[in-house]
Amino acid sequence: MCPDPTTPPTQVPGHVEISENELADHCQSSIGVFNPVLDFTGRHHYSSKRWQIKKHGKSSSSRWEEDYALAEWGATHLFFEYLEMILQFGFVTIFVAAFPLAPLFALLNNILEIRLDAHKLVCSYRRPVGVRVQNIGIWYRILDSIGKLSVLTNGIIIAFTSDMIPRIVFRLAWSEDFTLHGFVNYSLSHFNTSDFPRDSQPQPLILPGSQDPMNVTICRYRDHRNAPWEEDKYSFSDEYWLLLAIRFAFVLIFENLILMLTTLLRWLIPDVPKKLMERIRHENFITNEIMIAQELRRAKGLAAIPEERELGDHNTAKANGDTPNIKQTFV
Repeated sequence: MCPDPTTPPTQVPGHVEISENELADHCQSSIGVFNPVLDFTGRHHYSSKRWQIKKHGKSSSSRWEEDYALAEWGATHLFFEYLEMILQFGFVTIFVAAFPLAPLFALLNNILEIRLDAHKLVCSYRRPVGVRVQNIGIWYRILDSIGKLSVLTNGIIIAFTSDMIPRIVFRLAWSEDFTLHGFVNYSLSHFNTSDFPRDSQPQPLILPGSQDPMNVTICRYRDHRNAPWEEDKYSFSDEYWLLLAIRFAFVLIFENLILMLTTLLRWLIPDVPKKLMERIRHENFITNEIMIAQELRRAKGLAAIPEERELGDHNTAKANGDTPNIKQTFV
């Protein structure tokens, strides 16, 4: 039985009037009661959803909906990937003579990083939009410049920080049997200890098994300088200037030899095969012929012919054996 509309709310049976504060407290207590229940049901829903995906291999939501929560693949993200590879390539090529194991560690790092980048690209970022480009742009110039610089730096490192040049010169010019016998004596210079300052002169030595002190008058050091009994003592000797000239000549020959080898390899292994280049020229020739014919028809005031019809006429001519010879066209 409905109450009379004219009856005040306080006189309606079963009606209780509460204040706004009491209503807010009642709502908060209700939320506190239902929050654990909603949390449990939500977790159960998502866990059961993951279990269904693992079991059936399907998801109710589409792939783009799942990827929307992932990080966005920015426009400059590839810049840092290229920069990382450029830095690694520079360290490996420029200082390979100083650390020959650098390429091995770079290979191991790349094997691991390929898998990590693949997982990051598939699972951590949204699917990037593919863009067709002609080449890698300025990065090719950077790689080529680093490669040329690495040839020069490796030649300098080999010539000026190793004993390869002095050993070769000693074998060819000073050794009687073309061996390194006597190379240590050749690479050391003489110094008279009396030329030291008074407070830096060495003290007499007492050898094991002997009680008589021995004065050290001559010591040896690694360099090519004149002996103290010569006229211009302790200045650079002729062997030093000879080795310096040979070092510079080695750097020059090494750089030009590597340049010749790289040019030969580029000629033997071209970026685009010869057959593919002929096909590209053939397609460009056909495209130019179609464009010229279309422009001539428009210049004569005729209606523009669709491109499909022009291609059909070309295919018909090709079937009849009227295709121009590529070699005759580009002679």
